[in-house]
Amino acid sequence: MRNIKALFILAGVITFMGCQNLEDKTDKLIIGKWKVIKVEANFSDVSEELESSYQKVAMDNKYEFNKENSYTITNNENKEEGVWEYKDDLNAILLKANGSDVYRDTLKIEAEDNDHITFVNSSGASNTVRLKVERIK
Repeated sequence: MRNIKALFILAGVITFMGCQNLEDKTDKLIIGKWKVIKVEANFSDVSEELESSYQKVAMDNKYEFNKENSYTITNNENKEEGVWEYKDDLNAILLKANGSDVYRDTLKIEAEDNDHITFVNSSGASNTVRLKVERIK
């Protein structure tokens, strides 16, 4: 009976450590400065002109994710600061702007390596944005 109890405790510790290592690895991957190198926007409820305009603005965005889970998004006209959180069950980063009580975006991580990440942001079944970002060195 003791051996079974010890086995369950050991399994729980290993599972917890495995999840912690995955989050640590993902946090280390995300931390840094990123520039958008490709935008694919697919909106069903806006004109092609507005969609094209959105893509041009998105291409100017620069993202910075810091160790203390703060972020900054800048472009030629705006600067937004807030906090980010990685959600393992979603494989996504949640962004909450300073002064807000709700998350503004869920950026699912679709593809990744040390220098490139593709974030997917969907709102509804027919509105999707894919941002491919590259690490700024």
